[in-house]
Amino acid sequence: MEGNEVRFCRLFMFFIYFTQLFVQVFSSQLATTNDITITLDGTLYFEVIEPQSISYTYKLKPSTDFGVPFTSMLRYVDLIIAEPYEACSPITNYIQNSVVMVSRGHCSFLTKTYNVEKAGGVAAIITDNNTDNDNVLIDMVSDETKRETSIPSLFLLGKDGAMIRKELERLKLDKAIINIPINITGVLPNRANKPPWTLW
Repeated sequence: MEGNEVRFCRLFMFFIYFTQLFVQVFSSQLATTNDITITLDGTLYFEVIEPQSISYTYKLKPSTDFGVPFTSMLRYVDLIIAEPYEACSPITNYIQNSVVMVSRGHCSFLTKTYNVEKAGGVAAIITDNNTDNDNVLIDMVSDETKRETSIPSLFLLGKDGAMIRKELERLKLDKAIINIPINITGVLPNRANKPPWTLW
């Protein structure tokens, strides 16, 4: 009888060990999958690498009926603030092969994305002009012009956009370095490197 109890305990310990091992491996695969089209609740994410003072993970909402999805992750790509910031007219600063951040307002989301693409940008991040917005991601829709764009277009919380822009200006930098999109599937919400000023 005592031998049976010992064998049972050993089998039970093996079961616990392999269960934990399976969970660790499965979680790792989820967190590192190469499928960059994965979204969480309709959102994508990017991370700032430099400068360190704003090195967090940020939430984005892709446009619904214009632009294209990402076909690969852009690693260590420049994030540049557009001039003019609202991008309702042709962009005047050099943004070739960069992700470009513009502000919402005074013209359609499609116009902003179109101007980013015409100037050589590889993706448009449109931040809310309400700089207090730290939790509401809106749906961006096309306008009536039927113009086509072939770059991704994504909406960013106004608070995030304001903090990124403010910090670049404070440091007198003309760009940040980012990875976009990143996959945080399998990362627990309380373990995500989210900005301290947002609520998600």
